[in-house]
Order: sequence, then structure tokens, then C-alpha cells
Amino acid sequence: RTGTWLNSTYLAGYQGVNYIHDGNANKGSMTATFTPNLPVAGTYNVYTRWTADASRSNNVPYSITYNAGTVPVYKNQQSNGGSWQLLGTWPFNAGTGGKVVVSNAGTSGYVVADAVRFELVLP
Repeated sequence: RTGTWLNSTYLAGYQGVNYIHDGNANKGSMTATFTPNLPVAGTYNVYTRWTADASRSNNVPYSITYNAGTVPVYKNQQSNGGSWQLLGTWPFNAGTGGKVVVSNAGTSGYVVADAVRFELVLP
């Protein structure tokens, strides 16, 4: 993590024991990085989740690094909370070379970083 993310259990629908949010502050200076240790190279569906609320940002930037580069994806955290949401499908090498970075750059409203899931589609 970069910046001061805050732990919360205020809204239901998070994965695990809590989620973190940016406190709707320090815009552009906070990131949360999720780095998997993938067992095999292949094509993976990449999912994320958040707790939805009208106070959330509607343009949260996710940066996905896979074996051919990095791509941006934007998600609206005001809706579809409490369930896994597909960021996209990309090829990844085995190991820890891939990652997903959640940022609060260019956002208005709270940004949530809860969980990321990598699901193997094709080896």
C-alpha cells in the first residue's frame, strides 16, 4: 500500500474480515497492490470486489499488469458491490510477475480496495 488506507467493516459485502478505503482524501497519492503467486502460466479471468454505496467513486482506476504489458480498467463502485466483478481476461506467466493496482487518482468519492481473484481459464 502507498498512502494511509483505512480499515472498515461499515458496509456489508466485503471479502474476509474487512476492507480498506481511502477516506476520500489524498487523491492521486494512494494505491493498493494485489500480487498473486500464480501456479501455472495461462489465461486468467481477473475479478475484484468492493462494498457499494452512493458515496463511492464512479471511476476507480485499476491497473492490470500481465505478461504483455499493463492495461487500465475503470469501475463504478457506487453499484454492484458485495460480489465478484470481472476486470477482464489476460495471459499471465506463472509466479509473481502479474498484479492489480487500485488507485484513487482522478477520483471523487471514496475508493475501496477489498479483494482480487485470479481464475485460470486456459493453461
